[in-house]
Formats: sequence, structure tokens, C-alpha cells
Amino acid sequence: MHQFFNYKHIQIDFNFDTKSIKAALLPEFLTSDLLSELKDFFNWLASKKEVHSVLLTSHNDFFSKGINPEELKTMEPEDLQLYSNKVYELSLAMLYLPQCFIIDAKKGALNFAVELMAGADMRIASNNAKFQLNHLSLGLLPASGGMSILASDLPSSFFKTLSSGFNKDTKSLISIGWLASSYTQKD
Repeated sequence: MHQFFNYKHIQIDFNFDTKSIKAALLPEFLTSDLLSELKDFFNWLASKKEVHSVLLTSHNDFFSKGINPEELKTMEPEDLQLYSNKVYELSLAMLYLPQCFIIDAKKGALNFAVELMAGADMRIASNNAKFQLNHLSLGLLPASGGMSILASDLPSSFFKTLSSGFNKDTKSLISIGWLASSYTQKD
């Protein structure tokens, strides 16, 4: 793998043999700066049809813990709307870009990170992963654009349970086809 970009919040490595990119998120939360770097990276990808696939993962145990509760406390409503729109746009971008997007969620994802994952072509996670749309515990309504993608991907009863803040595990998400597979994660 060859390092290809010099982002502060994402490590991007290019594999020339497989014409694939591994993009690893560095912070544990989806910060506004991280979302801006992802948008810049996705814009670059739009003209790179020679890149066949993108593995989006993290340097942390979790894919992402979503929005940072400390950052959320300082956000004005307009900033929160912009943040939500960025997540939606990135999720849609993965659907429309020519590359195959695979997300390795590792031990799971929370709130906006689950919504971001909805745009991937394939999602994998460790056997013990947990996923939660815990918007309500943060004082938010789960209403980002990624929710509409999730709602179309998941059976309505399952989506209602997930969006109410309950954890969903790997096995249940594989059984409905939202996760492609799981693996045993080494500690």
C-alpha cells in the first residue's frame, strides 16, 4: 500500500496491484472536519474510474461513534443541519460513485455513523459488533437523509427497533442482509 493523500483525519492508502483504496478514519467521532475531508476525497474519486474499490474503515475499535456529544453541545441548529446534510450527501455519494464501497465497521457504529454506512455497497463487522441509532439519547430526532436510505434497506419493524435506540448485533443484521458477513476480531 502507498500513502496517497495527506489528510489530518483520514489515512488513505492506495494499492496499485488491486486498484483499490483503504481509507481509515482516525478520530473516534465523525467530526465536521472529518466529514469535510471525506467529501473532498469523494469528489476526487468521482473522476477516478481506474479505482475499483474503496475500503472505508477506522483505526479505532469502532467504525465510528457518530457525532461527538461535546461538539454537539456547541452546535447551533443551523450547524447541526449542515452536519446532517453532509452525512446524507456522503451516504448518497457512495451509492452513485463508480467504485465499490465496502465498510468494515469493526465493533460497530452509533447514530450518524450508522446512517453513513447505509450508502456502502457492502458492510462487514466483527462477530461482536453493536449498532445503535442513539439519536434520542443525544436529544436529536433520527431524521438525517441517511435515515431514508436505512428505512428502505431494513424491514420496518427492525428499523423501528433500531431507531428507538436499542442495540442491534451482527447476527441480526446479517440475517436481514444489511451486513454481508462477520469475522472474528483479534484483540
